[in-house]
Amino acid sequence: MKRFNPVLLTIVLLSFSCMACASAYEDSLRADRAKEDEWVREGTITPFTAIGQALLRDGQAVRVALAADTLLLDKPTADVGLPTIEVLWQSSTGKVFVRTPLGGQFRIGRKLVGPVPMEYAAGDTIRAGRFLLQVYFNAAGGRVMAFDPKYTLRRTFTGLHWFDPDPAWRVTARVELIAHGDTVTMPTSLGLRKHYVRSALLHFSAPGGSDQTLTLFRPASGEEYGFIPFTDATTGVETYGSGRYLDVTLPDTAASTLELDFNRAYNPYCAYTHYYNCPISPTENALSVPVKAGEKSYK
Repeated sequence: MKRFNPVLLTIVLLSFSCMACASAYEDSLRADRAKEDEWVREGTITPFTAIGQALLRDGQAVRVALAADTLLLDKPTADVGLPTIEVLWQSSTGKVFVRTPLGGQFRIGRKLVGPVPMEYAAGDTIRAGRFLLQVYFNAAGGRVMAFDPKYTLRRTFTGLHWFDPDPAWRVTARVELIAHGDTVTMPTSLGLRKHYVRSALLHFSAPGGSDQTLTLFRPASGEEYGFIPFTDATTGVETYGSGRYLDVTLPDTAASTLELDFNRAYNPYCAYTHYYNCPISPTENALSVPVKAGEKSYK
């Protein structure tokens, strides 16, 4: 009778354990992707319901009117009797105010917007019939965006497109922190500018062994998250032409490594509609290898 081999049993158990971990990881990714699809199908404010946007300029009101089954954005409609809301941004205060010159068809929560200017709080949703409005703004300016939950783009949605999960593209990067990182101005899809600060260089080996480096940015506005816009050899072919994004937790000063999971690389919202204002990936984050992981082009 052969003796029990503990070494062989350990190897077999470790193999099964690794297979189980890989399966659980892939199941988790697929579940998250299913939630993304559900959000697009059920959510009211998504890139697939966006129908228009207008820039806010200091002291100049953007007008949005409800005309039958149509929303008129940034038209001089208050003069012709249509229910109209005015959105005004003031650079001196950095605040946004809304009012309805001709009376209310527009609500924020349970509040009816009236002729007296009402301060708009970031994140509020303005309702006009079935249509929705949101204002995105900061000290430098802002935009009014309009959404239609019944928009054709969502009705024809069949699901986002992804590469199959690949655990090899969950890599460990060596963190090289950048002390007193400089501010970088990134052009956006709408021809505007967004500002970020270089936070760290991330050095890693891609599957296949090539050495790669990405710059980790954080918003200059002070928000505490890590932002990695990047392009690779699939960009413009299998993936969105302006690059993809990874969001990560900012490493603390004692961190020497950071996990980058390219299976979670996602498209900016402007990959689905031209109404969003998305940073374009900088040339310093152009990877020389094809990253066949994460989200593919939608169109």
